[in-house]
Amino acid sequence: MLDRVAVVINRKAGSVRKLGADTVAAAYCDALGARLIGIYTGSGKEMADNVKQAVEAGAKVVLPIGGDGTCTAIAEMARGMGFISSALPGGTKNILARRLWGEDADLLAIAAVLKSGTVRLHHMDVGEANGRLFFVGASFGMIPHLARAREKLRSRAEPSGVWAALRHVLRLGRRGIFAPRIVYTTPDGQQERCAALMVSVKSIDEMLFRSGDKADPASFDCAAASPRGWWQLTWLAVRAIFTDTWRNHTRVHDFNVPSLDVDGRNPLVVALDGEGIALAPPVRLVMLQDAIPLVGRDTTGPESERAAL
Repeated sequence: MLDRVAVVINRKAGSVRKLGADTVAAAYCDALGARLIGIYTGSGKEMADNVKQAVEAGAKVVLPIGGDGTCTAIAEMARGMGFISSALPGGTKNILARRLWGEDADLLAIAAVLKSGTVRLHHMDVGEANGRLFFVGASFGMIPHLARAREKLRSRAEPSGVWAALRHVLRLGRRGIFAPRIVYTTPDGQQERCAALMVSVKSIDEMLFRSGDKADPASFDCAAASPRGWWQLTWLAVRAIFTDTWRNHTRVHDFNVPSLDVDGRNPLVVALDGEGIALAPPVRLVMLQDAIPLVGRDTTGPESERAAL
């Protein structure tokens, strides 16, 4: 059973605002009962500090409610600090949360699962980018900048948000469409230049970019966009950001590799599970199988088959 659990809530997450932070907190208080040591609520920027407070208070399991990037960052903290983490849906796509709790799981349904005790540890495949984790994907080139523009548009109720997003998009030509600066080197030594590169973790890739089983789950599923035809390429990248439709074999080179080296201007802007960070190039991507334990729903069968937590 789960024991000494803390729930860390991003009060600005869309699903939390929809239900109300007090409603979410009450549901998890009821679900966890005496196993709960505390609920910590704050903004996205306060999540890391709240996790530290929870661990200092004795939490062995931390359940974060936030987007994929936030939950990935907390899973990285868990690897260093020794607690068990998870991912509960609070963001736009919630790909990692859907993998752990089911396609249709929402916050109240997950609370019911926790109350019933039908949970187990899932040992998740994960990628590393210069030691930083990502469970879904890493993107380079124009994609992180378009993702940043999307974040700015989330504040479109204010005119400044729309203008900031537009200015960011207009600067994309200089940053990677007209003069692509991303160079990737595959393990066989081939170097290619591209305007946009997406590297996704195969075990979760079918939920986002491409359906079906993968022949080699120990490798990344990669898509590199050619710099030819910059306007069509921009439209393709916008579709990838807003609709998850990325594959277009006339403009995208698909390949699978267990590791990948990516170079470019210093610092190199990378989006790991949707969160943009700056890394010193070259960025070394490595695939790790069954590397990170995360709490999720148990769908394996009877009570006797559940992994004790």
